[in-house]
Amino acid sequence: MSDQRIGKMLQAMVGNEVVAVSPPLASVKKGAALAHVAEQFGFVYADAKLHGYRNSQLTVFLVRDPRPEAAQRAAATTGQFPQAGQGGPVPGLRQGRLTPLPEAKDAVELLTARIIFDTTGKKAEKQIWLGMVGVVVGATIAGLVRGDGSAGALYAYLSLAALICLVLGGGILFTRKRNTKAAARLRTAGLQEVRDENGRVRYLPPGQHLPGQGNPFGGQPGPYGQQAPYGRQGNPGQYPQHPQHNLPNSPYPAYQQPPGNPYPQGQPQVPGQHQHQPQQPQDPRRQYVQQQAPQVPPQYPQ
Repeated sequence: MSDQRIGKMLQAMVGNEVVAVSPPLASVKKGAALAHVAEQFGFVYADAKLHGYRNSQLTVFLVRDPRPEAAQRAAATTGQFPQAGQGGPVPGLRQGRLTPLPEAKDAVELLTARIIFDTTGKKAEKQIWLGMVGVVVGATIAGLVRGDGSAGALYAYLSLAALICLVLGGGILFTRKRNTKAAARLRTAGLQEVRDENGRVRYLPPGQHLPGQGNPFGGQPGPYGQQAPYGRQGNPGQYPQHPQHNLPNSPYPAYQQPPGNPYPQGQPQVPGQHQHQPQQPQDPRRQYVQQQAPQVPPQYPQ
């Protein structure tokens, strides 16, 4: 199952600038492991978000690294791991599992801290507070409607709402603790604190800029709309239509992994692997038909 997820991710990375992956069971550690593999093939972690019922789904966003050294790293990784995602070895992970090897453990843990911080900030707390307000309002309405306005029924519903809010309040404290711990881990690793246009705090490696503002690395060309610097462009017609996630605070759509067989055309294409295709020669002969009026000899009077 892990090989299939990695294979789908590598297939989606061919010819796309933004890729969204969803780890199993919304596992942050498995999402960080997938992001680490993507970095070896020329992509970088951009953002993450929780969504779905009770935030039961995690989506990790990856963007293409436009720096030349990223393309070189992707080409070297492709040559060293030609069967990645097809049952063969995967860079930095145990074969067949989304578990980091000892040499990749620190890098995966750092990505884990970034994902935790990005999904446990003020926005997550706001969602919990809104949930508490909804519980109180719903309990009040239920007590008035189902209890025929009696004080006893209203008190019972509000007591239940208070108990639920107490549990949600504990969730806020737990979220703040995880967020603070992740921020300390990122600062220790040398990541820089920045704020996006909405005031959201992010931690980025030195030299990297926020995604969604064109080039996330600032000094190198390669906005999201440009053609991929390496690898053959994928054929968008070979995948069925499906919902897409957008990179948070970015107008650029992300490529979501298609369900079903990840290799509709046979073997997957790995980013960084050049594909040479024969080109059909053009016929240089161009024929133009010109119609001319018939020449009539002049006639003279006899």
